[in-house]
Amino acid sequence: MKLSTVIVLASLALVAFRCTVGQQTGKEIVIEVKDALSQPSAARRYVSGYHSSVDGETIHYHSPDPDADSALLVRGQNVAPSISWETGPMPDVHSDFTQFIWLAGIECAGFTGEVESHNFDFLINGQRWFTFRNAKDDTAKNWKITGKDGSELTFNAAMTDRAGDLFGYMTLTVPAKDFRPGKSLLLEVRGDNSGSPDWYMTFQHAFNFAPRVRAEPALVRDAGREMQSLRLSLDNLNPQMPNRTRLEEGPKALKVSS
Repeated sequence: MKLSTVIVLASLALVAFRCTVGQQTGKEIVIEVKDALSQPSAARRYVSGYHSSVDGETIHYHSPDPDADSALLVRGQNVAPSISWETGPMPDVHSDFTQFIWLAGIECAGFTGEVESHNFDFLINGQRWFTFRNAKDDTAKNWKITGKDGSELTFNAAMTDRAGDLFGYMTLTVPAKDFRPGKSLLLEVRGDNSGSPDWYMTFQHAFNFAPRVRAEPALVRDAGREMQSLRLSLDNLNPQMPNRTRLEEGPKALKVSS
């Protein structure tokens, strides 16, 4: 999902941004960002499905995103029976549905002898909307569950780790009429209390669809000069966005449009 490692999920007419590097005042680098979400071509928008944690066990673990390494963890055991978190706020837009997206992990083949899949209940604002299972067959990597009023819960795996467990992107589609604009949704996942160690994770990582720049903790020498390495990243859900871009020294403008 980062600019350097893009995983394509769906067409998102979000991107028409401009980064200008090299307008320097002293040692300052100025980056200009222009948003094109208001253009008529912006047919579909995502809201970050994770904003803040509410309750549940946490674990440091790997994910498809190098910036996401901490997750909420629920199992089919009473030691970690449920997790809950808040989404970003519902947008105030004229659309029948709103889509939330977040990083998730699901146990698939990590436990020897755990051949049965288990149920996990998915609740929105305290009400159960879906029940999903940690499938252990060919359907595990990509699945969709439909619910009331056209709602959907989907999972698309982007990474399989050495244990055979799956990590990727979970998307929640809800009818906009059922939720107030400007308010976050309270999401919760509950295990089936079967005694199984099988698990589900929601990573504590909020998507940010605007470019961000940060200094890497290292200095680089090039042609006798000591330079600071900068990292430019954004969460990209547009399949037409290039997955790697190098900004050269000096005046430079980059424009990407869907």
